[in-house]
Amino acid sequence: MRSYQRKMKKFEILDHTADVRARVFGNNPENLFENAAGLLYRLMETGRGRQGTEESIMVEAGTLEDLLVRFLNELIYLAETAGKAGRVKVERISREGSRMRLSARMGSRQAVSLGKEVKAATYHGLKIKEEKGILSVSIIFDV
Repeated sequence: MRSYQRKMKKFEILDHTADVRARVFGNNPENLFENAAGLLYRLMETGRGRQGTEESIMVEAGTLEDLLVRFLNELIYLAETAGKAGRVKVERISREGSRMRLSARMGSRQAVSLGKEVKAATYHGLKIKEEKGILSVSIIFDV
C-alpha cells in the first residue's frame, strides 16, 4: 500500500473591505499556526537582516482560536517593539486542564523593514475547522 501526502497550500489572501482577510491551512494545529506566522510576516513584508538569537515563545489561552490570536499578536509585538521576526517552529500545542498552551521557537533575525503595519490579529469570525483531515481558519488582521 502506498501512502502519499497531498500538496496543500499554506494560505490565501481573500478580498476584504478595510483590513486583510486570509484563510490559513495546516495538517495539524502546529502546522496551522506556523503557516499563520508565515502569512503574518508576508503581510508585514519583513526584510531579513543579520542573524539574531533564537527566541522562545510561550502562550496560553482557553481555546485553540484564542491561542492562535494571542500567538499572532505576540509575533506582532516582537516585530514592532524589538524588530525581531524569523522562521517559527511550533514545537507543541497541548491542553493542560482548561488551558491550551503553545511553545514555539523563532530563529530570530533583525527585521530590516516592516513594510505594512499590522496592528493585530482579530477574533472577528474566527473559527478553526477541519475538513478531510485539513485544518483551516479564516482570520482578519487589523492593518
